[in-house]
Formats: sequence, structure tokens, C-alpha cells
Amino acid sequence: MKKSIAVFAILLIFCFSFFSCGKRSEDYSTEVYSEEESSAEIFSFRENKEKETSTAEENDCSRPSEKNKDENNNLLSEKTTAKKEAERHSAKKSVSNCEAETVKTTEKKNDEVTVSINCSTILNNMDSLKHGKENYVPADGYILPDTKIQIEKGDTVFDVLQKACDKYSIQLEYTYSSVYSTEYIEGIGQLYEFDCGSSSGWMFKVNGKVSELGASSVKLKSGDKVEWVYTCDMGNDI
Repeated sequence: MKKSIAVFAILLIFCFSFFSCGKRSEDYSTEVYSEEESSAEIFSFRENKEKETSTAEENDCSRPSEKNKDENNNLLSEKTTAKKEAERHSAKKSVSNCEAETVKTTEKKNDEVTVSINCSTILNNMDSLKHGKENYVPADGYILPDTKIQIEKGDTVFDVLQKACDKYSIQLEYTYSSVYSTEYIEGIGQLYEFDCGSSSGWMFKVNGKVSELGASSVKLKSGDKVEWVYTCDMGNDI
């Protein structure tokens, strides 16, 4: 009886020990597995974090920074401003040129003289006029009434007479006089010197006064009045 009790006690002790060892082994396995799982999770987390960081850096590199944006915007603004300034300068220059041309044109229009060609003295001396010349004498005596002719700086009485005759298709004949160093007017409108007597011919006045100089020696200014008149008495009848 005592032996049976002892054997039973030994078996209980052995079973208890076996059970405790098995549980401890299971706990140890669970603990090891948990540590491995935790390590794997940490490694995976770190790997994902590195990927996210790398992706963010790539995005930052590919996407312009706010500073670059500001610099680009400033550069674009400067270019736009420069372009507008150039256009404004060009427009201003164009306006200035237009104003200059207007002033120049106005000056040209103002630089003019009045010219007339008159042979009315012949009307009082028709009996002295060469035969056939009466057809060239107008009824009122004016071959060219008072007419505005534009002049340029330095133009002379002769220059203006040429312009008027060219413009209105009036016959003009002249020769250069070396004695007086000027052009001598022989005929205007087919009426020549000595056509109405031995003292007849062409003379001119500037602002109402008979000039003692030749036609190509008298320079004109804007506003002057030039009168070419045919005299039958050496200027005493004009």
C-alpha cells in the first residue's frame, strides 16, 4: 500500500514537471515568434518610410520650388515690362516723327511767295506791237494772275519764275548774261523784248519795288510778292 502511494506521487510529480516544461517551451516559441514578427514589421516600416522619403525628394526635385516660381514670375514680369516700354518708346517715336513731318509740311506750305506775270501795258500800245503778237496778249493783260508758289531756302526770283512757268505751262526763254552774272529774260508767253517798241521788254518788282539786280541774283523769303511786268518805255510805264 505504501509503495503504491509512493509510485502515484512520483507519477504526479513527473506529469506536473512535463506539463510545466511543455508550457514553458510554448511560451518561449510564442515569444520568439513575436520578436521575429516585430522585427519584420519594424523592417517593413523602415523600408516603406525610406521609399516615401525617396519619392518625396524626387517630387521635390521635379516640382519647382516656391523660390524658383517667384524668380520665374519676376523674370517674366521684367520681360513683359521691357516689352511694353519698348512698344511705348516705339509709339512715342512714331508720334514724334509724325509731328516732325507735320511741322515740316507746314513749314513747306508756309514757305511760299506770290507771283504774277502782267503785260497790260501793251494794251495801251497795240499800234506798236509786232504783227501776229496780239494773239498772245490776254484781254485783261495777265498771263498769270497772283499765284502762290512754294519756295525752298535760297530760291531766287528766277527760280520762282521757272517754277511758275513749268507748273502752268507758260513759255519761257532766257539767256545767261556774263556781264551781269545773271539770267536775262528774253521772252515770257511768246512776248519778247522789242516786240512792242525799241524800249520794250520784261522787268520785275519785289514787294512793289523794281530791282536793279538780275533775276538770279535776288533771293526770296516766304511772303514776298514778285511781279513780272512788260514795259513799253524802259520801266517808266509800270
